Amino acid sequence: MDAKRKILLLIIFIITILIGARLLGVHDYLSVANVKTLFEKELSLSIFLFVVFFSIANLLYIPGWVFLFSAILVLGKIGGGSLTFLAALISCFFSYFVVGLIGHNTLREIDSKIFNKVFSKLDQRPILSIAVLRILFQTNPALNYTLSMSGTGFKNYALGTLIGLPLPVFLYCVFFDFLIQSVKNF
Repeated sequence: MDAKRKILLLIIFIITILIGARLLGVHDYLSVANVKTLFEKELSLSIFLFVVFFSIANLLYIPGWVFLFSAILVLGKIGGGSLTFLAALISCFFSYFVVGLIGHNTLREIDSKIFNKVFSKLDQRPILSIAVLRILFQTNPALNYTLSMSGTGFKNYALGTLIGLPLPVFLYCVFFDFLIQSVKNF
């Protein structure tokens, strides 16, 4: 299958998930009050669902900070940050495998001087490159898709993600906690 067909297949897959979520009414259950109640009653199930929703949302370009903010509201800075970090890691790995199934090496098949130059830099220092990209772009779906379709091995992808993701998650936690505390004290 050529690169254009793989990318088209990926787009169709994402649109199918969006339509399915809309038809099932998933968005109706994602209020802060509903999530807080679920965490209080069923912690293990809540963690599992949080990770699943985060992973699917990340594939669909819903920003991870929405989940982080919600987790801090419900669980506090440390609990919410820890849960979001876990969910972010799993989400990145999930994206790698799902997108990789469809277009593992697709971007390398495109004949482009720009792509070749970028991939040359990525190949020279894959873990450092991915760590820096994670610091800058966190769990951004475009980054996940690009790395998944770049032919980068999972070991380098995982290590770069593990190294680069903690700093931005921590900074977001501090920022969101500050906002939440400021509003409470206002």
